[in-house]
Amino acid sequence: MNLSLDLQLPFKLPIKDGQKIISGYNGEKFVAIFNTHSNPTLVIESGEPPAEEEVTIITLNYLPKDEIVEDLSHDDLLTHTVLRSIHYVNSFLDAIRSCFGLNYIYNITISDLPLILLINNEKESFLYVTQPQEMLISDANLGSDEIAETLTTMSTFDRHPEIYLVEKFFDSAKAHLYREELIDAIVDLQTSFEIFIRNTHRLILLKEGQDEKIENLSRIPFRNVIEQHLSKNLNVDLNFDTPGVINEWYKKLYTIRNEVVHNGRIYITGSDAYDAYDAYVNARNYISDKLYENGYLNQNKKVDLNLFRKNIQEQIDHNKVLKRLKEEGIINQDVAFSKRDNKLN
Repeated sequence: MNLSLDLQLPFKLPIKDGQKIISGYNGEKFVAIFNTHSNPTLVIESGEPPAEEEVTIITLNYLPKDEIVEDLSHDDLLTHTVLRSIHYVNSFLDAIRSCFGLNYIYNITISDLPLILLINNEKESFLYVTQPQEMLISDANLGSDEIAETLTTMSTFDRHPEIYLVEKFFDSAKAHLYREELIDAIVDLQTSFEIFIRNTHRLILLKEGQDEKIENLSRIPFRNVIEQHLSKNLNVDLNFDTPGVINEWYKKLYTIRNEVVHNGRIYITGSDAYDAYDAYVNARNYISDKLYENGYLNQNKKVDLNLFRKNIQEQIDHNKVLKRLKEEGIINQDVAFSKRDNKLN
């Protein structure tokens, strides 16, 4: 089987026109031909001819063995072809950037491709919609109520960055999924979940009046926080190996993220990424339900933010700051805060 498509890069590679490369992998072969294409840019002043921007177009032929694609439906075959082609091109971009210090080169995602992509095989051509979600985006503007809600959320995030970070990395993961940046999605999902778990442990200690234990939270291994501490407080078995939502999260997100970070895994399938997303959502919802059942959340299943110190100057513990600065040798031991305005003397 031979499928071909053109991938236009957002930049020009320093490769002569007509250059061909051939690569073989396990059951797959890629043939790439590089050519330069000129795109007209915006006219800055009336009457001047438009400037042209040169970019590289890679004509890519994907030749998988039949056993790799024989069980795929027609639509799945086209999706597989596009994603494998992007992965191959990005592997080439990684290598050429590393070899020659071409730091202006960056990896492409499906969002960098045209909305409609032409894919050819030996007999016919197909139109592949790369971003069907773009066709569903509403053109309606947000009203005053939505803007007010946005500003309220913005204020909450400013005052409680520990909550902001959970949503920041979760939202970032969803954006990466949208752009088919699957490794980044996996890493951000797990980062969000780890912050969520640390916040959960902190919330429980605050509700239990055990504020003195909070300083040592970061020293507790992450797995122990879930399997020992949260299991005890939430009256549920959260062992990673016990069948259930935590075990699903452990297999489908935690383990894959560790393979990426610690073992150098560089290829994630769409199924892997969306399974990880579902596992994240299910595990987070499950723990939130248990927090509610055990009285740690209010009737709306929300956290009482009054339990958490606000990220504002009035709630900074200046004595702790001063102690840490002295321990790190940043300031002299005889430096102290003035009683009048908490300035260093």
